[in-house]
Amino acid sequence: MFNKYYCYNEFCPLDYVKVYDGSDNSSAVIGTYCGQQRNLVLYSSENSLFVLFSTLKRTANTQNRGFKDFITEYHGEHIRGSECDQKILSKKETSGFVVSPNFPYPYIPKVVCRYFIYGMQDSQHLERVRLEFLKFTIQMPKGDATCTDGYLKLYLKGQEATDSYDKFDYEMCGNKSNPSLVVSDGPRLVMVFSSGELQAQGFKAK
Repeated sequence: MFNKYYCYNEFCPLDYVKVYDGSDNSSAVIGTYCGQQRNLVLYSSENSLFVLFSTLKRTANTQNRGFKDFITEYHGEHIRGSECDQKILSKKETSGFVVSPNFPYPYIPKVVCRYFIYGMQDSQHLERVRLEFLKFTIQMPKGDATCTDGYLKLYLKGQEATDSYDKFDYEMCGNKSNPSLVVSDGPRLVMVFSSGELQAQGFKAK
């Protein structure tokens, strides 16, 4: 996650940071970035990223501050071609955490992330997915009683298989998850997080 970066021009003709989805610059390019931005979150599809920082030599009065980043390990699989969609597969009665982008810091405005969580399903296993929220804050506009800005929608019955995203089981926002614990009907559970324009800490679930 790039906590801060400052480069010269938003169209990137001079200084830029280029991020590759792999161990060198022959890997697929995730993106090229410049200008000023905070809290840019990027995911690799495997266990390595190659970051190239290119800058031109210039005098001191036109120098910029560069960038600061940190890397965390995440056991989900980023779905390539998406901004932040994740696929999380059970490996025989496993447990882990699912978090909103940039957690525990405020999430980025105007992003939509989908989380596909799959329990094991074979001749010896038919797992269901249990999800318990440990932290939950999705900002609501003042005076609103419904989730008109950011929200988290839960799908417990495999609705995504028929692209029925309008038929969600729960829609949540505000300072408390309701319910705080859910269990899927079958071997999969889907979460759709839309951050809207307002920012808050987001969520952490186990």
